[in-house]
Amino acid sequence: KELGNEQAISVNKAVKTHIAAGGEKLVDGDNSTFWKSNAQDSWIAIDLDGLCVVNHVLIDWFGAVNGKQKVQYNVGGKTMLHKKGRFTHLTLKGLAGEIYIKLQKSRSYSIREVT
Repeated sequence: KELGNEQAISVNKAVKTHIAAGGEKLVDGDNSTFWKSNAQDSWIAIDLDGLCVVNHVLIDWFGAVNGKQKVQYNVGGKTMLHKKGRFTHLTLKGLAGEIYIKLQKSRSYSIREVT
């Protein structure tokens, strides 16, 4: 999936969430599918399968933005960059081997894609 001149590096990458199943819907490149969590504190970890230059993160919510998010770029288990807020499009330039998103302060979350 391309975004202008950029490539969505998360498509079809390994993803884990606090729930055992369904995380692959976040990176399947199909915005007709979505991932849902009914836990107030939820998380998503996308393994980029190597070190990547990341310019921004798009969170395609199924409906309105829910709660607050903390987006982290991790390299070798260490947090390199992070930002907190309410996001659909977050500009955060840096290196990442993993994109980790912590979701808080809502009873549920529904997200189509993270790119």
